[in-house]
Amino acid sequence: MGEQHTLLGDNLVDLAQVLADDLRPEEALPSVEEAIEIYAHALPPHHEYHHVAASLKGLILYNLGRQEEGLPLLENAHRALYDRFGPSHYLTEDALNRLEQVESRRHAD
Repeated sequence: MGEQHTLLGDNLVDLAQVLADDLRPEEALPSVEEAIEIYAHALPPHHEYHHVAASLKGLILYNLGRQEEGLPLLENAHRALYDRFGPSHYLTEDALNRLEQVESRRHAD
């Protein structure tokens, strides 16, 4: 059952990413939150998918105007992935891209 839950979490993260990319953060948030819940029960505590989901949740929260909640998630997730995999890993690069999206908007305002 754990593997099925993990696959469901992966699909929910993918759905949340598509919705976030489509500028539908209010629809994306429940999907990523459900994925985070699934990962909490199905994966070891230090698994990288926790950080991937947190990074995406941070972006979604930021896009919902909840910058104070979103930015720390983005920063911490990127730092954790960087520390584990280094700068060139695709998960680290994805987390950095999310963080840079937010940073560019922060500096533009």
